[in-house]
Amino acid sequence: MGGLVRDGRLGEEIWRHCEALAKLDPAALLPGEEPRPKSHWQPPLFPLLSPADYHLAQALVEKFDNPYLIYARDADELCLSVSLYRRRPDLAAPVLSRVHFAALLALELLRAEVRELEPRKAWEELETGQAVRLAAAWRRLARLEARLAALGVLWGPDHD
Repeated sequence: MGGLVRDGRLGEEIWRHCEALAKLDPAALLPGEEPRPKSHWQPPLFPLLSPADYHLAQALVEKFDNPYLIYARDADELCLSVSLYRRRPDLAAPVLSRVHFAALLALELLRAEVRELEPRKAWEELETGQAVRLAAAWRRLARLEARLAALGVLWGPDHD
């Protein structure tokens, strides 16, 4: 965490940044519907920190403590790690190492949206607005799954 605070130049504004990210929908997590590339930054083993940075790193670890935190490579991933872990606690290390958390979380949110909108009755009986939202969610989900499959990382009911 210390390396991320130091090298990512994180300051007290990280708290506001994380609050703003928590309110985003799947479309906002993937601008242009393209998964962001995962940074190749590697955290230093023993970062030297100022006292202020050390206290910030300790506060971040306390607030965001979860197993995915060690795979966070930028401020966004740090902020999204708790939500991702809460929704999908069984992701493998290679997935967490190769795919940005925004794409992983967007995929889980889209899957949840499709499950929520899935008709409990025949398509013909759906209201027009619900049918349109469901079709749009399915399209977004299919595009994202195709992009992640191209990266060699896909999981889910048929891909675990």
